[in-house]
Amino acid sequence: MFMVCYVQTLKVASDYAAKIHRPFPAIDVESLDKDCPGSFYVFEERGKPTVIHIPLFNMDNCKDEATIKMEQHEYTTFQRPYRDQKKINDLADLAAENVRMNRQRILEEIHKAAERRKAKTDLCNGEKDYIQKRLQIVKGWLSSHDIDCRDNDPPRVALLGSGGGQRAQIALLGVLRQLGEDNLLDSFLYLAGVSGTTWAMASLYDDAQWSKNAPSVVGGALQSMSEGSSSSFSECVQWLRRRDAEGDLSLTDFWGVVVCAYFKGVPLETRTLAEEDQGDGANPYPLYSAVERVLLDNEKEELWFELSPHEVGFTHPGAFVKTSLLRQDFDGGQVNQQNRMPVDMVQLQGLQEIVMLSFKLLERFNDMEGSYKVLEELKSELDGYPGLHSSTLLELDCNIWTKMTDEEKKQQIRIIFQELNESLEQQSQGMRILNNPVHDDPKVPEHMCKEKIMHLIDAGLFLNSPYPSMLTDARDIDLIMSFDFSAGDPFETVKVAHGYSDTCGMPFPQINEDDMNEDRPRSFHVFEEKGKPTVIHIPLFNMDNCKNEATIKENRSEYTTFQPPYRGKKKKINDLADLAAENVRMNRERILEEIRKAAERRKAKC
Repeated sequence: MFMVCYVQTLKVASDYAAKIHRPFPAIDVESLDKDCPGSFYVFEERGKPTVIHIPLFNMDNCKDEATIKMEQHEYTTFQRPYRDQKKINDLADLAAENVRMNRQRILEEIHKAAERRKAKTDLCNGEKDYIQKRLQIVKGWLSSHDIDCRDNDPPRVALLGSGGGQRAQIALLGVLRQLGEDNLLDSFLYLAGVSGTTWAMASLYDDAQWSKNAPSVVGGALQSMSEGSSSSFSECVQWLRRRDAEGDLSLTDFWGVVVCAYFKGVPLETRTLAEEDQGDGANPYPLYSAVERVLLDNEKEELWFELSPHEVGFTHPGAFVKTSLLRQDFDGGQVNQQNRMPVDMVQLQGLQEIVMLSFKLLERFNDMEGSYKVLEELKSELDGYPGLHSSTLLELDCNIWTKMTDEEKKQQIRIIFQELNESLEQQSQGMRILNNPVHDDPKVPEHMCKEKIMHLIDAGLFLNSPYPSMLTDARDIDLIMSFDFSAGDPFETVKVAHGYSDTCGMPFPQINEDDMNEDRPRSFHVFEEKGKPTVIHIPLFNMDNCKNEATIKENRSEYTTFQPPYRGKKKKINDLADLAAENVRMNRERILEEIRKAAERRKAKC
């Protein structure tokens, strides 16, 4: 005769879950009192189911260790049938007592579970409706490729584009053009970007049907970079004046204007993010990302902030408001003022780069003599304008300028933009653009809600690819195809995403860093693990499209992040787009195979 220790079931369950890659909360077996157990144990870990463990005989219903041992001996597993009614009733009452005395604690855990499930499973109605329509297009695409799936549950595939300034913008356009030509674009449910890739998205989503004619639409976006006409300087300043009149002009606004007019060569994109709710599901659902600067500085895991046509907010712990309320005032999680215009795409793109570094780009005039004309125009437009001020600019003199060396001129330009930067910092606290939607909200951690103002900045400062938005339970992604356009280590985004996911309890497959050759990456890396989304990682410059390590280095040097705009450099733009497109073209069959496998996994888990 023997009685299995109550700890044993926990240990076996934990070990088995680890073996078959199923979620189970961490348990410190050594800390549990095997002889004098309590009546109510809670084991919890973020991203995994909470376990309530209630031993039958415990210090609460038996009162002491001696009684526990006596009851264990009385009710051993292997003995004659219980024909004694009193023995039966006494055992039933002991078990019932564990429920009776813990009723409130059980209710509390159920309440907490409901809150967790609400946070992880609730997409807003707008996104749900759009996704249902998009899934119908995905199903049609799967059928045309003879890929079988459940009637109403096709695999959920997300396309991610990393940051990387103009390089990322052009490379994503090359990828999307090729996906369209290869009839792969309709397999994607989501398209998410960071930094430079959002510049491309902002232009494309002006067309509610862009993915239906991707080669032509994307080709037009590439052409506009080399041949297009942007807004005039005066129009840009007028837009900034209107923002200043609203009372919260920031560096974010200034940079948004620079992105549109200086880098992209397009008119200011003044439609709002909410206008990308284009209803019929023709395009992959767009997601933009940023991080909150204070939370980043303090290394808080809730720093990731996502923006969609329907909702904006913190991905963890799932605190969102309607996109149309993005610039309103909040208190206790409630809107208390609605008198500001919503964020437009100029401002959104302004979030996607490091404004302090942007001035370094503006210093790099190739034609120092021609730069004086630009500065004179800037001086004229800003004369008497309180939002931007530079004493060096106001004192600019043509005679003195012509006597300067090129290096002295560059230094003057550097000083001018530093002064403009400082004037905006004084006026608008730098990156400030939004009131905190969770200010004084009791449902979120204190460090998230104590500040009334948010400072949203480029997500690439933390993680240069929008993995967090795609790893939520609510979106239930099966396959992530990540195109990495980053500078430096082409696997850094995978490594950071893996670490962040582990911290936050989000599902991310295991990675093998021994297989990540920074100098000689391949064009197609697959990371997979049972029960987690598969990740396809495609570095921009690799041994397949560049052929050798020397060419990889040459392209990395040619397409650095911080350099003057590519505008007017048609060959440079097209060469980069073609290199990015080649990563799709040569891997088309492998992409299809991974989508087929995702469809099989989805069928199996249903």
